[in-house]
Amino acid sequence: MPTAYVDASDLRFPQRCSSCDGPVEAIHNLQACRGIDLLVVSYFEFLDLPLPVCRRCKRRRRFVGLATYTGGVLFVLVGGFVAMELLMNELKLASAVLGATILIVALGLRIRGDALIEWTTLGITADWLKGPGTRLRLTFRRDQYFVSWLGVNPGVAFPSGPMPGQGVSNLP
Repeated sequence: MPTAYVDASDLRFPQRCSSCDGPVEAIHNLQACRGIDLLVVSYFEFLDLPLPVCRRCKRRRRFVGLATYTGGVLFVLVGGFVAMELLMNELKLASAVLGATILIVALGLRIRGDALIEWTTLGITADWLKGPGTRLRLTFRRDQYFVSWLGVNPGVAFPSGPMPGQGVSNLP
């Protein structure tokens, strides 16, 4: 799971799909965000990064996103009814376990759902780091795409120092 740091103004992507190495046929806006989330109140700033992808991977990303959030909402609704039914039948432990599972799934989708979908379908996530400027942390699922991405981004920094053979510096 290679990770690199780059300024958003210097960010470039290779002209091939990040998921399957197919030819570029579409652009997906990969969102990098930063902010605060208190579950009830939140404030986020978003930055759209144009990620070249093929049409098949873009459709798959959309389908997985719709399926994940639709399934999550259905799980919460149906699970809530089942938990209430268990509670009314005096199966308190089973109801508590199901209720905790529902809470974990709902919070997981709320907090990291988009990043999980991007990671599994497109193989890349972007985090907008705190501080001045637009420093980004990009994490790649595929080593082959990371190597080709390094070829078009010369000013990259790594969390554990520069890679051998690369003339880059480490961020403070």
